[in-house]
Amino acid sequence: MKHKLTEDDLDDGDAKRQTNRLLQMQIDAYICEKQLSDHERKKYRELASRITAYVAQLSEANTEYDVWDTSELTKAGIEFPFRLPFGRKLSDVSSSRRCHWIAPECILQLSDHALGLATKVDPALDMEIIIPQKYFGSRDFLNFAYHVKRAQYACHLAAELRAYNCAVRFATEEGDRYRPILIVTKDDATLRFHFSPPDGFAKPNRFRPGNNNLRSLFCLGAEGAIDGDPPTPFYNASILSDLVRRQLDSVFKKFLEDKPNFVKAIFMIRAWMQTRFFTKRRDGFSNTLITAWILHLYRKDIVSRWSGVVGIIEAFFSSIVSTNWKDARLALVENIDESTFKQFTDHFNFVFLDETGYLNLARALSVTAWDNIRDAAALSANKLVSFNDFDPLFTIERPFELSFDLYIKVRIWKDTVLEQLRRTQLKELISRCNDWSRIALDRITSLMKKAWAGRASLFDIDIQMGCFGDERDSDSDLQALLLANNDIPSFDLPEQWELSSKPIDVESMDMHLTLGVRLMAGWESSITRGPPAKLPEADDFRHFWGEVSELRKFPDNAICEAVVWNERANSPRVPFQICRHILSRHLNIIAECFEERSVLDGGILPSVTERYEVITNAFEKLSKKLRAIHDLPLLITSIKPVSCFLRRTSPYPPPSSDCVVDAWSSKVVDQVAFPLRSTCPPYLPTVEVHLTMEHSGKWGEDLDAIAHLKTAFYSELCKILNEKFATHAYPYEKHAIVLLDGVVFRLLISYSKEVHIMRKLAATKGGQLRDTVETRLKEKELILQPSLAAHLYSVSEQFVAFAPACRLALKWLSSQMLSQFIDPIMVETIMADVFLRPFTGYQPRTAFMGFAHFLRLLSFHNWLLRPLLVDFTNEWNADDIYTMQNDFAKMRPVLPPMVVCVPEDRTGCSWTREEPQAVILKRVMKLASNALTLIRWNIAFAKPINLTGLFTASDMRCDGWIYLRGKYLVRRKKLKRNSVSGVLPVYDYDPVGNYLSKVRTAFNSFAIFFHDKYNGDRIGVVWKPGALKAKESNISSCLCRYLNEESGMMQMDKESIREDLVLLGRGIVRKVVFSGE
Repeated sequence: MKHKLTEDDLDDGDAKRQTNRLLQMQIDAYICEKQLSDHERKKYRELASRITAYVAQLSEANTEYDVWDTSELTKAGIEFPFRLPFGRKLSDVSSSRRCHWIAPECILQLSDHALGLATKVDPALDMEIIIPQKYFGSRDFLNFAYHVKRAQYACHLAAELRAYNCAVRFATEEGDRYRPILIVTKDDATLRFHFSPPDGFAKPNRFRPGNNNLRSLFCLGAEGAIDGDPPTPFYNASILSDLVRRQLDSVFKKFLEDKPNFVKAIFMIRAWMQTRFFTKRRDGFSNTLITAWILHLYRKDIVSRWSGVVGIIEAFFSSIVSTNWKDARLALVENIDESTFKQFTDHFNFVFLDETGYLNLARALSVTAWDNIRDAAALSANKLVSFNDFDPLFTIERPFELSFDLYIKVRIWKDTVLEQLRRTQLKELISRCNDWSRIALDRITSLMKKAWAGRASLFDIDIQMGCFGDERDSDSDLQALLLANNDIPSFDLPEQWELSSKPIDVESMDMHLTLGVRLMAGWESSITRGPPAKLPEADDFRHFWGEVSELRKFPDNAICEAVVWNERANSPRVPFQICRHILSRHLNIIAECFEERSVLDGGILPSVTERYEVITNAFEKLSKKLRAIHDLPLLITSIKPVSCFLRRTSPYPPPSSDCVVDAWSSKVVDQVAFPLRSTCPPYLPTVEVHLTMEHSGKWGEDLDAIAHLKTAFYSELCKILNEKFATHAYPYEKHAIVLLDGVVFRLLISYSKEVHIMRKLAATKGGQLRDTVETRLKEKELILQPSLAAHLYSVSEQFVAFAPACRLALKWLSSQMLSQFIDPIMVETIMADVFLRPFTGYQPRTAFMGFAHFLRLLSFHNWLLRPLLVDFTNEWNADDIYTMQNDFAKMRPVLPPMVVCVPEDRTGCSWTREEPQAVILKRVMKLASNALTLIRWNIAFAKPINLTGLFTASDMRCDGWIYLRGKYLVRRKKLKRNSVSGVLPVYDYDPVGNYLSKVRTAFNSFAIFFHDKYNGDRIGVVWKPGALKAKESNISSCLCRYLNEESGMMQMDKESIREDLVLLGRGIVRKVVFSGE
């Protein structure tokens, strides 16, 4: 039966076409911004022509020299660019023809520039230099003779170009250190010179992966030579890729020169790859592989000449996800016989053959790189349906240090691993030209895939050879350098180096690995369950896990092999323990070589899990009692957990009420504690709960009557709780206090109609309802706060890492003396956006990475030009988002610096109308950027950094300090064990907080005050620029100012302000010191 088109089908088609048009416009604008202009490309072509003419006229050298002779290079100040593997010397290399300078057979311009694929970030024009046939011997493809003679040719060309006043540097060809290329710069233009042999150098089939062109006698000497030389697929490919480069480039140019949509698609796919660093890694995708895959899709009719740019990109993503590169016979050439193809699959993880059928374009691709590329493609394919996702797809970088939940640093000693490999995998060492690090990586990948099964959905490995930068000894030196540059340096092998620099001996270096792990639900389980004991798989399990494997009976009565990692039910250290055990067992890596890099010192925040469990259980018990009350005139219809303590997001939960009352800090009268004048009890905040009563017309519209009615309800409610439920409840005029299981609850009756009544009372003469400061505050208290708290409560229940990440964020903000400028509920809302709309596409599963992503959002979001849209219910469509963004743009001049839109407050101003001001927001962003850089540095750097410094006050310059007496710092007080129980304690009493509120109100026009509310013993004072300016003498400007008789102007009176600060904080303030004193 044929499907009949409906209006919905037509609407969906129109919507998709409209989205594609918008995406196409964004793509065109992006390419126009990033692409080299015609004028710039012309400048590069002109330089290429001048250098080509100069090189062509160079005369042939009369003298010849041995292939190993570098004396002339030494005289010219040029170091030979690489060292041979296995400790071989250049003198071990032989050739039937000696070296001497000969002009290139041909110099070609490769096609990227002509096609428009060069970018402003990488504008270099690629040139191909074809070395003449008579420069090579007949068997130079053996034993590195080609590589050494190629490098000799490049060095002599470098010397000639340097004489032509060009700046010349070495670089590597596709990360292959045995194939150096030249980076030539002159007149603000850069050329990349690649080198290749002529067509007659050797037949391509000579370099099939099953052939041997690197003899074991050459690699190991006469004493170490083995019988039967192994295949050398990687060595063969390094020569063949030079030999077929121009043929492949010609195929690409012919394919793309009349297909502008394909050029644009490749341009955008490269940008997509670069933002995820897939083309910047040695084991990732190359630009050649991207173009070849697009050509493959075209030849397979997956895309056509008339396909749009968005359609081609979508096809690329879909094909990456759906194609099995391990089993599919992928090639640009038709009719590859089975035996030839098997040679490739026997030696490479992935196979995709070029036009000749002998070069594997995917030879460098590793399993971890492929898994990450495929995962990113699957995620991106679903985002091509919205033009709002253009930036996340193509412009926002996703660095390795922020893409995973857990990071483990592993140092691998070269001698330990190489000794094992020479015993067990000597032939593979020869086939990989002694690249022991790649063999070790493949082994580690297979081990950890098996070990982390069921715990990690994805992982990746970042590699550093050697330990660059370890010369710095102190954290302060590292942090000073970091904050000066505000960037993450690369500690990998240099991509370019000077002609005079000695080549790096990679083989002699240890390897530093950073394993990034994306965790799955249940990742912290302390038990790894294996197969039943009687199955054959149990032997494999015991062999893999070793002595830690044991038989264990499970709740389903099955007796299975298992590994118990921790006695605790769940432990966040389990993945680390697994990694350390498996790599130690199978690779003999000692325990001291492992470090966790995505955890914080436990001393930063106390362990609060048990206390929050008590609070949650007490709330549930209170809720049951309240729901069981039927004696009130109106029933309680809803109980709203408004307090942050019920979301577990506060860094410090309320202590038990039984631990804060003692004879030294309180006076008890009728089972109620009162604070003493001489000291204060520890800070005990209440847990706020809002109650909603059933609807009734008897509430009336008189605000005073409603207030009295609420008071009556509080009185009756407490009476019922005391008499029927044996609960300690205390009624007050505006709330009720309930003491239950050591938790102090503050109950508030929420009647939302009060807001409407207040608006009516403030209405204009025409009867139009009007908002005032009072109505906004009441609306925030009765409507917005409970609603937002409910959303945040849902997020905290949905994501385990949300609450601890909030605790870290609030602690960090307070340690920077900035917590009073951003409402804690806004901090939670920003953190909620991190989890609801993660920039990596996956919610963080650890508090550490949730905190890191929070810092990234704070520092990278453009608060000036964009509101932060936090959609808790996922109900906003494209029109809603457009409307909010458009309204924001129209009202931007009158909106606060930070705008956070939520479903109940689409203007985004309810919590940020007063604070933070622009100067404060700028400081928050700067501090967040610095903290994020330190976190990324700690993950990337070989030496760890003490991150506890993030949670100490930065050295901010203040104009003055208010020093406080320690006995009034109630948030820092230690709890007494011998306290009085069963007494209503002093609650919500914070003398320093009250004092700070008073001074801000009194001196808001003169200064900004900074304080760490959790640990601070002083308050910073920064004068506002306007306060320091002299003002004309009049009544409005005389407050805290004195008349300067010489100028006749009113100057700020610091002494008067000092006296007032001391007077307001009588007993609390120890002293006030201004700068210069």
